[in-house]
Amino acid sequence: AMSLVQETLQEQKRNADALALLARLHLRKREWKSALDSGLRALEIDPSRTSLLYPASFAARKSGDIAAAIALGERLRIREPLDNRNLANLAQCHLKLGSRERAKELIAEILESDPSHARALALRAIAERK
Repeated sequence: AMSLVQETLQEQKRNADALALLARLHLRKREWKSALDSGLRALEIDPSRTSLLYPASFAARKSGDIAAAIALGERLRIREPLDNRNLANLAQCHLKLGSRERAKELIAEILESDPSHARALALRAIAERK
């Protein structure tokens, strides 16, 4: 699949669908920086592509680009404020930056809608420990 997508991109460099697929393929292979780069290129071509914001934000966090992860996560939060997966990712980013209070606010939002959210509970324990 990767080679087919890359062939398509050689012919159509601004194909947002192919770039989005490439980003997802890189994510599966845990190639965080490549996933982020492909996701950002797709979002540049088609900024309305909400479905790419979380994967790009996740890839940014995993690759160490916390500022990009937060920016992408906040874009998604504006569009889908109840996406707990995104809120947890944002909370993790803020914990990495040392913004414990912001992380706690995001975790509280998750737990308000889902009191047994395992990842939020684990993040709350980490936030309270520090």
